[in-house]
Amino acid sequence: FKSRLAPFQPLPVIQKTDGKYCLNYDRPDSIGKVRSFYGNYGIILRAYSYILTMGGSGLTTASETAVLNANYMMARLKKYYPIAVDRVCKHEFVLSEPKHESVTTLDIAKDF
Repeated sequence: FKSRLAPFQPLPVIQKTDGKYCLNYDRPDSIGKVRSFYGNYGIILRAYSYILTMGGSGLTTASETAVLNANYMMARLKKYYPIAVDRVCKHEFVLSEPKHESVTTLDIAKDF
């Protein structure tokens, strides 16, 4: 980072004052906010909590179960709906428009 560009950094700037970190919004030459500074903190915290709760072996089990369930559902629905990519899936799959003339994708989406 070039020090001559420091006054133009997007807001807020993290700085250390009296041994504590704080957010400095008082920068008159700043270009302002580029995007939301805090991001999806709640989502990140939820994911991190999930990882800590499950642990390594729990995450492995959950992942294996997700792959098994997705392939099971794909195999069951294959005779009723065209599969966009017909191969073993990792954890999700895409169905195409139903073959039935009387049923549309919107009809199915309304049921879920």
